[in-house]
Amino acid sequence: YSWDAPEVIGPILGSPFFASFLCPLLAPAGLPEATAWGFAKVPLTATARYARLFPFLGTHPAWRHSLLRHMLVGAQVSVLAWPTALLFARFVLGPTLSTWTQILGGVGYCVLLAPPITLLALLSLAVEPHYARAVEGESV
Repeated sequence: YSWDAPEVIGPILGSPFFASFLCPLLAPAGLPEATAWGFAKVPLTATARYARLFPFLGTHPAWRHSLLRHMLVGAQVSVLAWPTALLFARFVLGPTLSTWTQILGGVGYCVLLAPPITLLALLSLAVEPHYARAVEGESV
């Protein structure tokens, strides 16, 4: 495959969005235990200065829904992930990729996306207004 073939570009472009839904999928299931340990709730005042960089930490009515918050997490991670992955595919793995190179490169890319997406999604869940909605089961 060429480094700019649809089979290479498609997973690079789609993975941040799929990962932003799949990585934090079971996070609300751990809320009771996280609350018991004191790890769950983050006051809104602690994240106010980061709300410009990460808007989903704010109180805008759109961020009440976890799907919209996770879409924004995927979009923000993709701003850094897309150029990095494309440059890596072109200059390190490419200009032509074998099937196994594409498979292993794709798996590595998805694995590297998981930590920032999971941490940002958990932070968006832990901010006080979102946390209360998640506990009540209204966040979806």
